[in-house]
Amino acid sequence: RLNPGSYNHPVFVCWPLGAKTGSAGELYEDDGETTGYQDGQQSRIPLRQEATANGRRIVVGPAAGTFRGFVRKRPVSLILPM
Repeated sequence: RLNPGSYNHPVFVCWPLGAKTGSAGELYEDDGETTGYQDGQQSRIPLRQEATANGRRIVVGPAAGTFRGFVRKRPVSLILPM
């Protein structure tokens, strides 16, 4: 990362899954400058993709944690390749 703090506008690419599969992960962030992450100064945003009868559902969960420079409300973009 080139700048400290939160990403201003995270972009997630969510690739299609098989008919009955799902996936999960998280966006991890810390201030990018100090060792504060060792004391819990970090954030994790859960991401989940589920197959549905009509396609897929993408869930971006609420952030857990905080750190200097963390921005709780910001735009998020999803790219859904077919």
